[in-house]
Amino acid sequence: MRYIPQSLAEDMANGVTHLCWCWRIIRTDGVIFGFTDHDQDLVFDGLLCRADSGLSPGMMQSRTGFESVSAGTAGSVFHEDLSEQDLLAGRFDGARVEIWRVDWRKTDDRIAIWAGEIGEIKTSNKAFTAELLSNSRKLERTLGRTFAKNCDAQLGDARCQRDVSMPPFSQDVQISEVLSANEFAVDGLIDIEKNWFVFGTVRWLDAGKEINHSEIERHYSSAQREFFELLLPPKIAIEVGDQIRLTAGCNKSLEQCAQRFFNVENFRGCPFMPGNDAVLSAPFSD
Repeated sequence: MRYIPQSLAEDMANGVTHLCWCWRIIRTDGVIFGFTDHDQDLVFDGLLCRADSGLSPGMMQSRTGFESVSAGTAGSVFHEDLSEQDLLAGRFDGARVEIWRVDWRKTDDRIAIWAGEIGEIKTSNKAFTAELLSNSRKLERTLGRTFAKNCDAQLGDARCQRDVSMPPFSQDVQISEVLSANEFAVDGLIDIEKNWFVFGTVRWLDAGKEINHSEIERHYSSAQREFFELLLPPKIAIEVGDQIRLTAGCNKSLEQCAQRFFNVENFRGCPFMPGNDAVLSAPFSD
């Protein structure tokens, strides 16, 4: 249930209002922005809501129960705090959003309309659309462990405990050739086996490109050069000379944990758990 201040309720009952939209955006790095569609800047709760953002509200839905819903918003990409470069670089991905209806004469008179986080962002012709995911969407996320034959830890995390920060597991190199939006080649890798980096990761080290990272889908060698195909293209285009860090991949199997990483004592799967074959098996007739 939304709380409506008494003075605002009285103004709304009279049929004459002075309302505008305000947005509070809290990025995952802790940076907070405020925007409004009013023609002047507004301040409430110590937050300056800038009036020159070009933001405008889209369709918003609200339902009872736990069904997940979404809202949409659109605006021009010209504000210094909301640039196209930052949006495409992913700096606003997963940011928390609060949408308010505010009386621009008395900003203490306001209603919290919607809260959630930013999902998919698209840009076109100097404008953007952002999918806003409601807080109820979090109820669809899987929490806790899943039991399977393969390991459910992430290589190098606190549960895996395998240090992969040094060669040959982690190597810093320079991109020597770009083949496509998600393919490139490097030289100078040391002590690696076939498919060494498959299921591994690549991260960019250059200033301004730290947001770039992706999972490696394919790794092969040809003519003294190592080639890589990424699962998804990075947000900032690949260029020759980019400095990157490659980290070895793990297919989560007990065999690879033992032979590549020598880390069986920390294996977090259930390799001997009976599967469907055991359920469907029956004694031989003889």
